[in-house]
Amino acid sequence: MSKFTKWLPAPRPAPRRTFPKRLTRKWGFLIGEVISFIGTEFGFFGARTVGVTAEGNTILMLNKDYVLGRKGTPLQLPKDDVIFGVVKRHGFWELEESKFLARSLERACRKSTTQNVALIDIGANTGLVTLQAMNLLKTKAKAFCLNLFQGTLQQSRII
Repeated sequence: MSKFTKWLPAPRPAPRRTFPKRLTRKWGFLIGEVISFIGTEFGFFGARTVGVTAEGNTILMLNKDYVLGRKGTPLQLPKDDVIFGVVKRHGFWELEESKFLARSLERACRKSTTQNVALIDIGANTGLVTLQAMNLLKTKAKAFCLNLFQGTLQQSRII
């Protein structure tokens, strides 16, 4: 066992010359967190909590226009550790994936001049990515989001 501990490199303390840069980054992060919290609570950006549904979802109302919807749009989200916090603070979720999906749907709509285009999102969770893609696309394509919840198939949203 002693041979193994000798093989492990000893942790090195952070160098003193990078201390001001690290301190500046840390303070910048902390100030950004405080500004984000205050801005969300006072309605400058993100979304504010309005209430709770009978199913236990939290209702968020957008504080300004985002890809998820216009100012005042209510969203029902489960209060989890990741998605809820990001949407509340920033007003969007996985924007790059939504842009990719919107570009793909736009190509499909251009190719299909005589037929209607529909998107079926299986395993949509809350359907935020599809909702954002449809808002970015602004066409007459239909979207059906299906959520697999405890082994049952439920239609969560029709856009």
